[in-house]
Amino acid sequence: MAQPHYMASANEFPITMKLIHGVTKVQFANDQTQRILGVSTWDGFVKILDVQNPNSPGDKRNQYHHKPVLSFTFMHDAECI
Repeated sequence: MAQPHYMASANEFPITMKLIHGVTKVQFANDQTQRILGVSTWDGFVKILDVQNPNSPGDKRNQYHHKPVLSFTFMHDAECI
């Protein structure tokens, strides 16, 4: 049986996502005034999280597409495209 993973650094965050097929991309926004993390999945979701508080990341936006999302990027103002 696998041992539980304990967060080891400030760059690790507990994210609650129920996935069937897995993650395709994880990226931080370039905005230095915020800590915004984006996650895309084979299941067709893009999830944007505010990870300013690493112990309790907050959902900023969830977007569902009917097909797998292989990539995304952030514009200069932390807007996901």
